[in-house]
Amino acid sequence: MNPKLAVLMALVGGGCLVAGFAAAATPDAQTRASALGIELSKTKLAFYAEFNRVNTDPEYVTHCRVRSRFESHILAQVCTPQFLDNATAAEGQWALGRLSGFYGADYGVPFAPSANEAIRSKMPGYRSRVHELARQDSKLAQIASDYQALRKQFEAVRKTT
Repeated sequence: MNPKLAVLMALVGGGCLVAGFAAAATPDAQTRASALGIELSKTKLAFYAEFNRVNTDPEYVTHCRVRSRFESHILAQVCTPQFLDNATAAEGQWALGRLSGFYGADYGVPFAPSANEAIRSKMPGYRSRVHELARQDSKLAQIASDYQALRKQFEAVRKTT
């Protein structure tokens, strides 16, 4: 696989940085891995800030935030395009309306809009757009390259911990 393509897939695929260290890890390696993790996070934010600057499709505007994973207290940086946020919000609104009795066959909304289907149908176009803009915009391409270099360093340091 093309290394630049792999980096873009990690960025677009929501590769997250959750670092767990063994008790026997050296403090220097832990400190270096933490510093690299922070730099990776900053680079990811810079990538999406630049992507949002050059992107013209409002559904592809990408928002980054820190969230905990389901059934976990571990925080991870998650970047999602607007269409994903819209789809999950619509599905949630339907579910809440259904619970309160405001949605259903009597109200012309017989079933929940499927966020998974909306996301699955739009994600290939989003990924294509990210790749296309990374090929066209030299700053975006440089940030992706920087991310790749940092990720290699992070993985190398993490293997020593």
